[in-house]
Amino acid sequence: MIIIDAPLTNPTSFASIGLSIYKYLKKLGFNVCYSPWALGYPVNRDIEINICRSASRNDVYIRVSHIDSFNVIPPCKLRIGIGPIDIAFNNLNYLRSCILNTHYTFTFCRAYVDKMRKVFNVNNVYFMPLGFDPDYFNDFDKDKIKKMYGLHGRYVIGMVTRFDRRENPTTLISALQLAKIKNKLNLNNVSVVFISNEIFDLNCFEEVIKQLRSLGVHYRIYVGVKDFVEYSNLIKLLDVLVICSTYESGTSLIPEAIASRTVPIVTNQVSLVEYVYDMCGCINDIIIESTDSDVLARVGNTVVDAKIPNTSDLAQKICRLSSEDLRQEILSKCLSKVNEYSYENIVKKYLVPIIEKS
Repeated sequence: MIIIDAPLTNPTSFASIGLSIYKYLKKLGFNVCYSPWALGYPVNRDIEINICRSASRNDVYIRVSHIDSFNVIPPCKLRIGIGPIDIAFNNLNYLRSCILNTHYTFTFCRAYVDKMRKVFNVNNVYFMPLGFDPDYFNDFDKDKIKKMYGLHGRYVIGMVTRFDRRENPTTLISALQLAKIKNKLNLNNVSVVFISNEIFDLNCFEEVIKQLRSLGVHYRIYVGVKDFVEYSNLIKLLDVLVICSTYESGTSLIPEAIASRTVPIVTNQVSLVEYVYDMCGCINDIIIESTDSDVLARVGNTVVDAKIPNTSDLAQKICRLSSEDLRQEILSKCLSKVNEYSYENIVKKYLVPIIEKS
């Protein structure tokens, strides 16, 4: 039996990973059950959720969460942890014990693997990319989706955010203000879309609304997005997806955006840029320059980098990407590799070999 221990709520986080792993292992004929550690709004998937409360020593156990929770994995024959370091967690000895409680700890940034092995003095940390479920991102008409949301013919710029200040949602608004003043971007044809499964910081949320109103740009805010179909449609709705977070350890948003024919613009930090390099090559039009100073979290000064995005550079990139021709040119370079980031292929490449070996 393979037990997937992951949440059952959020399409932009661990649930997406856990449910996709469950789905494609089952599709490949493995005996799998799903044991959610967090319940919530039911996900819209053709998937049977089996609640498993116990595990035997002969089982394969896969937990999808932050690394500091891997200590709860029971003593099964194969213990796999999949997740990032929570950069607010600073007990390095405890993190090491959590990693050592697995046979394989997979994290989402190649550059962090060697750092983590060195910092925690372990050799069982490996890379696994974040990806997308092809069942939700294939065979769609972008213009039709824009018409469905009443945004056909508009330049749609979006961000997926919990309204956490570390995700810098107000940086996007400041960049649009600069783009209007310095780069002569016509905001009359621009729509800004924020996609959120929850509001983490109410003050941040209110500040975003205040700044959007002050800017005078057309905007939509979708809060409480927990349905996978709705979430994927909102990503497909966008022309450009801005990712200027300062604390990511990898993100599924880049492959999801490219699979949606949406151009991602990302902060210049290694955990994001390596996804762009892998899929698109070095494309300066979609990598935001950082300011001179870095933001280092408590664990960050040993493992995680965090760059402050340059607002002026983001403004210039938003202006340049208002060109449909440039967006299509960039996407043409990326689409040939995006299928490598489907969860179906990720499961086959990274998990099936070690499961079969066990």
